[in-house]
Amino acid sequence: MSRQAAIKTLVEMMRFAEESRDKIAAADKLLRSGNISRETQEEAIKVLEKIMGNEYAEDRDRVNAADKLKDLAPMKPPTNRDISRQLAAMTDAELDTIISGAELDSDGDPLLE
Repeated sequence: MSRQAAIKTLVEMMRFAEESRDKIAAADKLLRSGNISRETQEEAIKVLEKIMGNEYAEDRDRVNAADKLKDLAPMKPPTNRDISRQLAAMTDAELDTIISGAELDSDGDPLLE
């Protein structure tokens, strides 16, 4: 099983699991995995916030979601290391898509003029 397949499974569990505790576990594992996309990070945080704020959810699930959120570091812009990890996790097709849509800035670089 590849890393990408594992991440896909966690995302599916976070979105579609019937039990809140399973959604919490999947969201927490995704947030701790280190090099997931910003969109997945934001989705995982929203899942935890939704469970925490749901007055009809079981108390233990609300507490668990709140605990996971409290342990998160504040969101900050990605570092070069974060970006490198994200790029390393991409397929060749994903990288080709990014490259083909990129506009190069030629300011001051004679090779790009």
